Amino acid sequence: PGHGGKDPGAFGAGGTVEKEMTLDTALRLAKLLSNAGATVLMTREDDSDTSLKGIVEFANNNRADLFVSVHYNAFEQWKIKGTETYYFHPESKPLAQKVHQRMTAALGEPDRNAMSVRYYVLRHTTMPAVLIEPAYLTNPDEERLIRSEDFRQKVAAAAFLGVKDYLENK
Repeated sequence: PGHGGKDPGAFGAGGTVEKEMTLDTALRLAKLLSNAGATVLMTREDDSDTSLKGIVEFANNNRADLFVSVHYNAFEQWKIKGTETYYFHPESKPLAQKVHQRMTAALGEPDRNAMSVRYYVLRHTTMPAVLIEPAYLTNPDEERLIRSEDFRQKVAAAAFLGVKDYLENK
């Protein structure tokens, strides 16, 4: 889950706090993965502080097979909305594409693409790594969705299916 502790992440137009939504969504995803037999390692399971360096070291030192970072997006223009998925290394692109395809199909929000970005956690992890941004907290309509447990469950289920698709087609 992105952010945590002293780092709240983004705030929605109605006051929704990103770190709370990312934790809930990541715990839902972890449960789906665990139920399917995966060993899930979480960088946080509560509202604790994390550092980007600490997150990367945790993933690399535990030799994780995959890295999925859960976030919700923000932008200064409130009209911007949609689903984005980020990766950095070329070997992460297939994972990003599978997760993104599942999220856009399940969520029905505008497809803002899977794209390569230079985020620290994506550049420095040694395994296929993605960072998901299912919707924009700063868009009032999407913020309402994000606040919904059903929507967060849809995000988790879509991310789970994308990971599953990736692993089955590897």
